[in-house]
Amino acid sequence: MHLIGHRDDDPPAEAELDTGRVDHIAFSAENLKLMKERLAANRVKFDERVLPRLNMTQLFFQDPDGISIEFNFPPAETV
Repeated sequence: MHLIGHRDDDPPAEAELDTGRVDHIAFSAENLKLMKERLAANRVKFDERVLPRLNMTQLFFQDPDGISIEFNFPPAETV
């Protein structure tokens, strides 16, 4: 879980949706093809990124509460 830190002199966290200081949650995942099919079938918009240095694919999307979810797939699944 990626959190935004807070100090007493920091202004309140601002976000498009009220997720507090939770920026996103990241998971290791498998079966990139199936996950993309499931997200599309459920009309969930997602961004796909490939990290060239690691040859790893990431999917980013939001849960119903507006928290960003990051799925990281192993290099063998990157096409």
